[in-house]
Amino acid sequence: MLQLSHFCQKIGPEISGVFWASDKFLEEKPSFFSEINYFLNGLLVKELKTEQKKKKQLFFLSEHFGNPFFIIYMKTPDCQFSELKQSFSLAEGFLKTKKDVLVVSGEKNSADLITGLKKNVKNFEFKPLN
Repeated sequence: MLQLSHFCQKIGPEISGVFWASDKFLEEKPSFFSEINYFLNGLLVKELKTEQKKKKQLFFLSEHFGNPFFIIYMKTPDCQFSELKQSFSLAEGFLKTKKDVLVVSGEKNSADLITGLKKNVKNFEFKPLN
């Protein structure tokens, strides 16, 4: 498991969001659950108490370094990349200029995820966690 301090170092002020993919539902606490919950000030734990925990795609908005910060969660393979356009469009509406997104996955290769994202989502720069 990645240490929180290492995860925090990767999410500097140049990162405006995280794309988080897992083959598990949120209630199963997929890889990086604790780290992302930290960045969302406990919102993931609160989300477990709602019906949203069984959705294949979720959008969260927070703040980081005084700027809007988003997390898009996708349950793979149930959710397709083409279904993400609306979530990234929503995120783009909150952002001022920077559009760098950290790609996080415990079960799937980040390079494959980035390839799929670049084909379907424009105006963002995707960077692997490693």
